[in-house]
Order: sequence, then C-alpha cells, then structure tokens
Amino acid sequence: MRQLNKDPSTTSLISKIIDITRCYWELITNYYRLIKLARFSVFIAFIVILFVLVPQGKEALIVMQENANDYDSAQLINFVLFNFILALMCWYYARILYFFAFKDEASHAGKYCKFKKHFPRLLGVSMIFIPALVVVFTESIENSLFWYLLVSSAIFLFFVYFRRDIFNLKKIEDVNLKHNLIKELPLHTKAILIGFVLINWLLLYLFTAFGQSLSITIGTTAVVMLALATLVSVGSTISFLGERKGIPLLFIIVMIAVLTSMIADNHKIKIANDQPKFVSEKTTIKQHFTQWLEKRKPQGNMEKTPVFLIATEGGGIRAAYWTAIVLGHLQDINPNFGEHVYAISGVSGGSLGASVFNALLTQDRFMEQNSNVTNCAEGNNNYFCRSKRILKEDFLAPTVASMMFPDAFQRFCFFCRFDDRAQALETAWEKAWDKEWQGLPDSQGIFNKPFQDLWFEDTEMKIPQLFLNSTVVETGQRIIATPLDLDESFAGTFHDALATFSVTNNALSLSTTVHTSARFTYVSPAGSLERTDLPHAGKWIRLVDGGYFENSGATAISEILTEILSIQSSLNIQLIVIHISNEPDYPDRANNGTNSQARFLSEILSPIWAIFNVRGGKGQEARLALENKVKGISGEEHYLHFKLEKPDEKVQLPLGWMLSSKAQKNMDLQLQKHADYIKQINSLLVRLHQDN
Repeated sequence: MRQLNKDPSTTSLISKIIDITRCYWELITNYYRLIKLARFSVFIAFIVILFVLVPQGKEALIVMQENANDYDSAQLINFVLFNFILALMCWYYARILYFFAFKDEASHAGKYCKFKKHFPRLLGVSMIFIPALVVVFTESIENSLFWYLLVSSAIFLFFVYFRRDIFNLKKIEDVNLKHNLIKELPLHTKAILIGFVLINWLLLYLFTAFGQSLSITIGTTAVVMLALATLVSVGSTISFLGERKGIPLLFIIVMIAVLTSMIADNHKIKIANDQPKFVSEKTTIKQHFTQWLEKRKPQGNMEKTPVFLIATEGGGIRAAYWTAIVLGHLQDINPNFGEHVYAISGVSGGSLGASVFNALLTQDRFMEQNSNVTNCAEGNNNYFCRSKRILKEDFLAPTVASMMFPDAFQRFCFFCRFDDRAQALETAWEKAWDKEWQGLPDSQGIFNKPFQDLWFEDTEMKIPQLFLNSTVVETGQRIIATPLDLDESFAGTFHDALATFSVTNNALSLSTTVHTSARFTYVSPAGSLERTDLPHAGKWIRLVDGGYFENSGATAISEILTEILSIQSSLNIQLIVIHISNEPDYPDRANNGTNSQARFLSEILSPIWAIFNVRGGKGQEARLALENKVKGISGEEHYLHFKLEKPDEKVQLPLGWMLSSKAQKNMDLQLQKHADYIKQINSLLVRLHQDN
C-alpha cells in the first residue's frame, strides 16, 4: 500500500497555528488568573452597574438629587464621598493582592507588570465613572450629579498616579516584590489594612445598634457604597488567604453558611409585646355584614345603601402610596366614604396603603376635610396629605443597611442573633407613622400595637375590615390576616386558604401583620411563623409576599362578594367594587407574541420566565374575573378601576421602598384622571346623607 507524503509546508502551518493558539490560550488563562485574584473588586464593579441600572437604584439617586435641590446636600455629599472610598478600596486591595507571589506563575515578579499596575486603577475609577455614565443617559436624573462624579474620578486618578510624590513615599520599582507573608508588607500598608479591618467591625456595630437613624441620615446610596466597600475588604482578605494556603476558602465559608443556615435563621416573625384589646366574636361574613349594615340604614333620597368592596394590588411603595392617596382623597371628598367601605383586600404594598388608611380613620378626630389634592403645605392635615407624608419616608435605607450588615453577618455567625431586615422595615413604618403624629402621643404607636386593636374602639363599625393576603411557602396556598374570627366558616368563604390568627394565637403588631403580606423577593426574607392550632407543637410555616399566589387582591374580594350576594335579595344595598391597581403596563394577553420563533437559551429560560409571569397572569385573571362578575350582576357602573397609568420617560414608578418627589407628584396628578369615578362615589354618598 502506497504511503501518502506529507507536505512540509502544511505541517509547518499547522504547527504554527497550534503554537499561536497555545500561546494565546496561555495568555488568556494568565490574565484570567490575575483577574481572579482581584475577583471581589471585579464582582463589586458588576454590583455597582446593577445597582445604578435597576429602577429602585435610579430612584435612590433621584431622591438624593432632589434632597440636594431642597438645600439638603448631605446625602449627595455622603454618596460621592463613600463612592470615592469604594473606588479606593477596590484599587487598593487589588493592588495589594498583586504584591504577592502565589502558586500561579502569572503572579510572580516581572510578570504582566503593566497589567498589575493599571488594572487596579481601572477597577477603582470604574466605581465612580459607571454611575456617572448612568446619570448622563438617564433623563430623570439631573446632570449636576454627573459633574460631581466626574470631579471625583479626576481626584481619584490624580491621587493614584501621584500619591507617592504627594506623601513622599518610597517608589516601588517592581509591582510584585515576591512577598509571601503579610508581615513583609511595608509598615504603612499594614497600618492601612489593619485600619480597614477595624472600620469594618465599627460599621457592623454602628449599623446593628443605630441602623434606623444612621441609614436614613446618610441615605440609601451611601449605605450601599459603604456595604460594597466592606465586601471588597472582607472578600479580598478571604481571596488572599485562600490563594496563600492553596485552598478554596471562599467555597468552604459559603458551604459552612449553607450547612448552618437552619440554625442561623433569624427570620422568625416578630411577636407583639401586648395581647390585643379587641377580640372578635365568632361570626361569619354573612352575619357580620348584616350587623354592619344595620348601622347604615338608607337615608335621604336613597333607596339602597351603597357598600364598597375594595381590592388593592401589590407593588411595593408604589402600591402603598397609590392606594393610600386614592382612599385618602375619597375620604376627603366625602367624610362618609370610609364607613361605607365594608372590606379591603390587600396584597403587598397595597396592604400597607390600606392599613395606613384604616389607621388614619381611627384618628378621624384629628383629621381635616380638605379635598384640595395639590396643596399639602405644612399644617394641611387631611387624609390625602397625611398619607403622603407618612409614605414619602425612605423605607429602603434601613432595610438595605440591615440586609448588608447585621443580616449578612448573621449568615456566617450561626451562634449570633441579630434583628433581621424584616424588623428594620417594620420599624421604619412604625417610625414614619409616629413622626406624623409628633405632639399627639395618644396617636403614636398604632403600627406597633396589635393588628386587631385598630378595631378596639370601633363600636359603630366605621373602620373597614382588612383582609391582608400572604402566601405559605410549604403549600403555595393563601393565608389571610383579618380581625374577624370566622372560625369554621372561614374555609367555606376563602377556598383552600388559612387564617393567620387561627393558625397562631400569638399577637402580631400592625406593621408585622402588614409585612406578612409584603415580603417580596429577597428584599424581605420569608418569615417563620409557629403554628399553635395543631395538636403537636413545633410546626412552623414560612410566609412570603401575597403576590406569589395572586397580586391583585381580587380573589378574596370575589369570595366576600359571593357571600354577600347570597343574602343580597333581603338587603337594600348597592354594591360597588373598587379595584386599585398600580402596574403601569398590563401585558396585551390576547395579542401577545414575539417577532421570532427562536429565543435566547429558550430551553433553559422558558420555564423560569413562565413561573415568573404566572404571578402577573394569575393576578390579571383574578381581576378580570371579578370585573366580569360585578358587571354581569350589577352593571358596568358598579366596577370602578383606579388604574395607575404609565408615565412619560422622565418619570419612573419603581417597585421597592422609596419614592422620589417626581414619582409622588405624577401619581398625585393621575388622581385627576379618575375624576368621573370620584364624582360618582361622592354623588352616592351625598344623596345618602342629605336631609329628606
């Protein structure tokens, strides 16, 4: 058999290609190993990008800018200062790590010196420049912040390039001095590193002991910058020790946190200090509604008594604010509105807004009737303005501070016990309420008192019944907090749901009860609640946001409506259902589709997107079912939808726990779009209460 002769030129070409490929592969892997050494600084750069790009991060920047425009520049200065410190930390720790010779040859002296010199500087300045670029391309953020950050980046670059001349430090000719131990570092470097460690512990103490006041004082954006700087310090230290010992130390620490997560869990739902003063008698929806209606006989020219059932959608502070100002304004227009609302079903932020409205009704003697929506000058104490002042507070800063300091440390310190970020958020709500009632101590503390106490002195049954919806992690079913003791009839009214205060006989404060409905993804952790209704003790369930089941609140109102309709023929009532929604973009479900059959990573991402979109889909389905049910029975005029519309591009209405003045003003003005509904409601109530 004849052998084929190999062409020497072909063999040479293949060898060259292999050599070039090997060379570039080695170069890529070496650069990867160098970047891996500074991985926490790189990771933090991505976190900064994420923070300033997500709507709530942008909103935090807008709020900070608005405060500066109102002659309160402290938070803006704090952000620029702590952002500068974050840049220094990222640069400094990456630079220090490149001083040492580890097992990888790329870290040895004389290797990739320019990269080791300039890459840390690039990482550092990116911490400042990334937010600056976002400011430039975000219309809703004023460009003055860009100039602050641009000056900050210039100062940073000047410092890192000329620091040795400024401080007369000895110049290091080689970026890698073959250090193997920390004690071989220069004295001033060791002093700086020790100082960083002490500062980290000090920050942990300060945010644990004074988290509420400190975080609100310095602002959300500054808290985030400080937390990220701490993460760079701690993470880079772990990276150094792992590389030095040749062990995956970070992985080991994470696995310890995972394995001890059961005993490090500090997310037990907080129990109220006092038992409730109000205890409902055992009843049913039909019986209670009949008793409630007896106190509202038709008057004036009305043949039937108007009865309002309200469903309010979830959506963080956006939902809370929109719900509270809609209900508050209706109460201002006609002070008889609240006593004709039988039930409010709330989810997530909608639960907070409804609870603020209910709490204000308990303080009716201190309220002023004033229907002027746009004028909330100091001293204007109508429902609308008090709602605005309570919910304009920064609830995000204490939550983030707790999440990133004591709550994060708790994950790795299983023998410690810190208050979690859920309690930080609940305390922030309590303080916002108390701040509004300074000088009236009897009106303070409502959000810190047992949930049922809202109805303690309500002998005339003028306070609407709340039905706050949450979701049980273990079963996926609803659990509903209500002051009514519906006993066995609860299961007949609310299908496959649990009653919060039947599951537990422990008292929960108003803020805690609201939060069981508003624990949305990761911002608030799942809360553990011990069941006391079972024969065997030691059974726990975990509660998360009610929006996991359905986000509209319409399901519970539909079930209450069914109960009332079953006895409506014997009652002189006019049922009106109000739905308060805050999702600016409802998807076009009938005409939805994509422009291409092919989708990126379809096999992997499709199940994830489907699960995520089911949340909105179920809420929309429940809302439409309720709408059709009401219109089919009573007519179109008996279903009123207070929908929050999508604003222009200069204003965003984000989820989260902080709202800018721009977002608040946009929602205030949107009330005017529902003038016909407001007029219809007021007309009913005026006719009811006028003289014969």
